Amino acid sequence: MATAGSLIRSEFDFGRPEERKIFTNYREELQWLATFLMADEKLAGVCVIDVCAIADSHSKGFDKWLFSWARLATIREAIQAEHPAIIEVASTNARRRCSHRGHPPLSLDSFEGLVEQSKGFAARLDVLSRFALVILGVEKQSADDAAAMLGVTPECVEGAYCAALRVIDRASLSNKQHLAAVRN
Repeated sequence: MATAGSLIRSEFDFGRPEERKIFTNYREELQWLATFLMADEKLAGVCVIDVCAIADSHSKGFDKWLFSWARLATIREAIQAEHPAIIEVASTNARRRCSHRGHPPLSLDSFEGLVEQSKGFAARLDVLSRFALVILGVEKQSADDAAAMLGVTPECVEGAYCAALRVIDRASLSNKQHLAAVRN
């Protein structure tokens, strides 16, 4: 399974063989991203963009932004596949607001928890919240950019992101309470 560090690492030197191997293995991280967004491993496969084939055909320098592009391309493919569901959730949750806008992206600890418990979180979050969590929390895009990608309002994206953060916070608190009980 991918580590949180490998999922957010964005620059490599592809002249070195060990970096080429990491790049080849990047497909696993893209598969995780698509699987989390789609909440279905079979459907996720069609969303993953093959960055290895693209990188081999381009010059040095191209690889520095390729990982970010691959993640965003995978997200866009997943959006296309889930767009009707996203719009439906957005319309039914139009009143879900975030009164304290401007949440920061996920911390490394929260991101690692998301990766470790991704199946559980994917099951507890609606489709819009999963996309908002990835676009705002992982990719560090603005609510306006996320809204443009998803075809909903920025307020709707912020409400979905806030709801996703509450789920993560509750899970984190529950895990801490469990660990404290085990220690005592």
